[in-house]
Amino acid sequence: AGAPAAREMSARNEADKNSAIDVALQLEVDSPRVAVLSELFVQLAQRAAHHQLRSVEQLGYIVFCLACNTHSVRRVMLLIQSSVKDAAHLDRRVDVFMAGYGEQLRSLSEEEFAEAVQELLKSKLEKDKTIFEEAARWWNEIDSGNRMFDRREREVAEIRRLRREDLLQFYEERLRPGAPQERRLATRVFSAEHRVAASGAAAAEEDGDAPEAPPRGANIDCIYAFKRALPLFESLK
Repeated sequence: AGAPAAREMSARNEADKNSAIDVALQLEVDSPRVAVLSELFVQLAQRAAHHQLRSVEQLGYIVFCLACNTHSVRRVMLLIQSSVKDAAHLDRRVDVFMAGYGEQLRSLSEEEFAEAVQELLKSKLEKDKTIFEEAARWWNEIDSGNRMFDRREREVAEIRRLRREDLLQFYEERLRPGAPQERRLATRVFSAEHRVAASGAAAAEEDGDAPEAPPRGANIDCIYAFKRALPLFESLK
């Protein structure tokens, strides 16, 4: 756990009208348990995020909630690209969505939870369609240092043990904004147009108009100093 952090930057293409937000919620070193919990959460949250952030709020065409495994460390990622709102606004809306999604999880019935579990189980039991898929799956275990060649069987066993309370606890402890084990990094990319708009917002504040509250996370001035200050996960290689 730690204080939320953020990295702000301008889009490299001055003509690109899109701003974007990438919110990474880091979990822990890869294991069957954390893998299936993060994947089940994302399976459910992606539908809700797509509906709320894309269809209702119309922030942008690209809205993703993903479960990622980078260098054998798991994370949940939320990504939005928008031509109508700047990255700071998108970041705030991600926080509002994640805070509100807890209520949807708590209202999930046992039947709905069982259906979601079965959907994830079905995807895990699906056979490789090509020899390339099978080879890539084995090679990933070698390259990452995990060497968990029975990963599929172990993850299936974890899925079958999952309870609704496990998913709620996972959200409350790790993913809810302000959660005790939350590790949050927001990468905010501003288009040239939205950088100008942000300056206009500062001018409006001077004129007495109420601005939006800033999103969570102190900006990282030097990414190298930030990385050097962090503890390291144990290497699997």
